[in-house]
Amino acid sequence: MLRQLDALYAGRYGSLSVLDLGAGEAAMSIALWERGVRDITCVEVRPNNIAKAQFVANHFGADLKIVESTVEDYLQTDNRKYDLVLFMGLLYHLLDPFAVMRRIGDLTGEVLVIETVLARPMPVTFANAPAYSPTPAGFFIREDTVQSHTAGTSDLELWPTPEALFTLLRFARFRQFNKADYGNKPPAYFATDERILGLAIK
Repeated sequence: MLRQLDALYAGRYGSLSVLDLGAGEAAMSIALWERGVRDITCVEVRPNNIAKAQFVANHFGADLKIVESTVEDYLQTDNRKYDLVLFMGLLYHLLDPFAVMRRIGDLTGEVLVIETVLARPMPVTFANAPAYSPTPAGFFIREDTVQSHTAGTSDLELWPTPEALFTLLRFARFRQFNKADYGNKPPAYFATDERILGLAIK
């Protein structure tokens, strides 16, 4: 993520406003703080993660604004525009991805960093009439338990196909998506397109 952002923002990090949705322990926000960003809002719902984020922020002397909220609730009340929005590892936990992504698009001034798991179905065919048949863009349901350390706030996950992800981004009014350069030795799940990281540009 940082390599991609350095290419865009090197020399002007200090002027950016950043919204980190589903910030977890604030690792990405701390990395941006160390690059000079001083206007960072972190949204996280789990109290344990918030405590860790506050500990880390104190350790690094980072003045982060940390908000305890679900992403959905936060987006309903915040009308501020942010230059850069981080939305990593969260999309597939949303039960209403279109509404949330449209709202994220409203709040993003320049760039959205998005990272998500992708569904990789085998070829899908439809028995619908050809003129009425849906596209390959779809979401596939995975059931998890909220007790899992990787789970969201629901027992259900909606995994997008690549086509669904790009449809979502267009729906949220992003005009371009730049897939990240993962380097020579990417993690296997990026190399096989089981996950994707990239920048959506307004």
